[in-house]
Amino acid sequence: MGMINSTRIGGGRRLRAAGLGVLALSVLQLAGCVGGPPAHSVIVGSVPTDYRTRHPIVVSSRAKTLDVPVAAGARSLTSGNADIVRGFADDFEKDEAGLMHVLVPDGSVNTAAAGRMMPQVRRVLARRGVPAGRIVVSRYDASGYEEAPIRLLYQGLDAHTDACGRWPKDLADQPGNESYENFGCAMQNNLAAEIDNPGDLIAPRGMSPIDSQRRTVVYDNYVQNGTGGGSSSQ
Repeated sequence: MGMINSTRIGGGRRLRAAGLGVLALSVLQLAGCVGGPPAHSVIVGSVPTDYRTRHPIVVSSRAKTLDVPVAAGARSLTSGNADIVRGFADDFEKDEAGLMHVLVPDGSVNTAAAGRMMPQVRRVLARRGVPAGRIVVSRYDASGYEEAPIRLLYQGLDAHTDACGRWPKDLADQPGNESYENFGCAMQNNLAAEIDNPGDLIAPRGMSPIDSQRRTVVYDNYVQNGTGGGSSSQ
């Protein structure tokens, strides 16, 4: 009986020793992982798909148009239409465009009315600052239309981005934690639409001259406040 008990006890000790050896080996392996070089192969998936890169704001020359409605029996430009023509003339001046094209319909039911209103449109443009030599009048084929508009057109700079609404993948299937295809598109479009002068995205404007009188006042106030002389009125 004593021999059997001794054998069991010895076997248990050997099993415990083997278990401790495996545990020690595992700890050494973990320590080797912690102390090794960083895992550079792990890259955040959202970095190469930044919304500013995927939906960039682009400045390019585009045709800007305004359609002035013309009723078949109209004889004069309405005050509302005159207002929108004046606003379009202001945009033309701000964009520093070259030519203002006035396209008059030909072959439509309201061709005669458009012919009567065309000189009025030219006068509104001229009074708003568009030089007469930069107004070009031409006709376009409007056969088959009853009330074709008088179209104003010029080439100007425009800030824009691509069209939104691309959903090629399932939003729930993003194993790389990447942003979805349409992410940021609406914000980029809104930002592009809010830019008053697209040329500012190309290069900054020149600085205005320094106001020497104002500079002297600010400098004198700085010196007096710095030396305890009290502040002077500006």
